Amino acid sequence: MLQLITGRSGFGKTTEVFRELKQKAADGVPLFLLVPEQASYENERRLLTDLGPVLSQRVHVLSFTRMAELVFKEVGAAEGKRMDSTLSLLLLSQALHSVADSLNLY
Repeated sequence: MLQLITGRSGFGKTTEVFRELKQKAADGVPLFLLVPEQASYENERRLLTDLGPVLSQRVHVLSFTRMAELVFKEVGAAEGKRMDSTLSLLLLSQALHSVADSLNLY
């Protein structure tokens, strides 16, 4: 289920999310908390503080990268090789060259 919690800064959105996580974790429901990459550690630390060591283990904190890796692992796509930065730059360069005539600024 997707539930959107909206509101201005300081109106308790994060507090509400952690309250819900604690309640559902106590019910034994496995949970996923999707956060930006740079917020993973902070949210894992807050889970441990707010929920305690037992309940916090029922909540999986995932960044978008970690979620993608988990999905690829589940569907078998992780067996392929990933593109390294050199190949990425070569493909980007080739794409730019192919549309260079239609670009105003190159």
